[in-house]
Amino acid sequence: MSVDGGNTIYDLSTDHKPTDDVEMERILGNGGRIYQNSSVVNQQSHLGQQSQVVLGPTRVFPGRLSVSRTFGDIEAKLPKFDGNPNVVVADPDIVAFKIDKDRHDFICIGCDGIFDKMESKDAIHCAWQAALSSEAQQPNIQLHSSTEEEEAQRKLNAQSNNKKTKLSPQDERRHKLAGHTVDAILKASSIRKTCDNITTVLITFDNFYKNLDEMRGKDHRSIEKEVLDIVQLEPVPEDY
Repeated sequence: MSVDGGNTIYDLSTDHKPTDDVEMERILGNGGRIYQNSSVVNQQSHLGQQSQVVLGPTRVFPGRLSVSRTFGDIEAKLPKFDGNPNVVVADPDIVAFKIDKDRHDFICIGCDGIFDKMESKDAIHCAWQAALSSEAQQPNIQLHSSTEEEEAQRKLNAQSNNKKTKLSPQDERRHKLAGHTVDAILKASSIRKTCDNITTVLITFDNFYKNLDEMRGKDHRSIEKEVLDIVQLEPVPEDY
């Protein structure tokens, strides 16, 4: 999650990988195996032919998957397909937290095809740069309503819209902007030669658009990967 105009990142989840200590203990304790394939690539150079060992991703068996929790993948889970229902599971981690409307910008959700090639800070940085670049090429449409009353009215109008009613210029611009940021993240992971499916969902909050309005026309070089502060968001207590 992007916070404070992209200068802080909250990690909302932990990747379910076979190399994670908790997942490794669970997999091995339930009869699964963890392995990593390797191959030898011969390359010709001015020093002659040289061999290089290339390691593949760490995988879990049964299933031969690089993640340890999934939806589907019946060949990994059903005994009739030589699967084990206790190795690759679909049990999610559930965390509750409060949205701070004055600090939180957006949540970026992506599959392993994205985050195998990008860290959280890469995805957040990419989203902000795409949004700022897109805004620089568009007419001066205010993205954020200036008062709470205007914002409430905007949301009420959006809820009452039917299929024949066009979105307001503000809402239309918001949707297009979110689409540009998603496209930028997908493109970046593709350029980094991801070999898996790639899916990204961006959930934006009002502070994202407020920050973009304030940044329009300014120097955006301050949003750099080196200054991003990555922290783990503390969940809301269960009795909240």
